[in-house]
Amino acid sequence: MTTITIHDWHIQTIIGVHPNEKVTPQDLYITVALDVDCHRAMVSDQLADTVDYDALMTHMESVIATRRFELIEALAAACVAALFDFSDTIHRVDITVSKPLAIPKARTTSFQLIQDRSV
Repeated sequence: MTTITIHDWHIQTIIGVHPNEKVTPQDLYITVALDVDCHRAMVSDQLADTVDYDALMTHMESVIATRRFELIEALAAACVAALFDFSDTIHRVDITVSKPLAIPKARTTSFQLIQDRSV
């Protein structure tokens, strides 16, 4: 098994429980580590044998853009489902969603979800 990691992917979206959060887009930073079987890609050097990172993040961005979330926990769970739907080669997802300025005087607040495909 190999790991593909995308660090601190930045997106703005409407998220939160407070009235001002329901109208003003906020910054989120998402780090995703995917356990993927990349052995064929390491030999073939072909994109078709691995996960297309750009297409993957476009897919995840569309999931986030088309839904409204109050909690980063719910957003993370929806992203994990979207990642597993995207490719059968993804066996495990470790996602951390960070929401800067969620708590005054804290640099960021984050939620981490680790899930195997079998769950």
